[in-house]
Amino acid sequence: MLKRIGHAAFGLMTALALALGTVNAEAAEMTGKRETIATGTLVKYQDVPSAHVPPRNVTVWLPPGYEGGTGRYSVLYMHDGQNVFEGSTAYGGQEWGVDEALSRLMAEGKVRDTIVVGVWNTSNRYLEYY
Repeated sequence: MLKRIGHAAFGLMTALALALGTVNAEAAEMTGKRETIATGTLVKYQDVPSAHVPPRNVTVWLPPGYEGGTGRYSVLYMHDGQNVFEGSTAYGGQEWGVDEALSRLMAEGKVRDTIVVGVWNTSNRYLEYY
């Protein structure tokens, strides 16, 4: 059985996708590589298969307190996931700072606790968008 972090975080993303037929069952069994960062935890999945688009990487951000917590979380899905959390993977080296902004807003009580799912683009980005 997958650890809570892998099952819950990736499960959020794949449950909807499986229901819509956009991700095959193989993706539901994937486990991600965890990395602790200043604002929480990143869970990185490589080459997530889909029935409709080429495989792509997916990065999930879990805010502080998620592990071991029992609360409910909103989920924010973002395109161009390589840009969302880390400058080392972002186009032009400039990340969007989503985890930093959400951490601040959650601490101030301005938004609900939120998990962010960043779906990376591929070399087919423009063909997929237009």
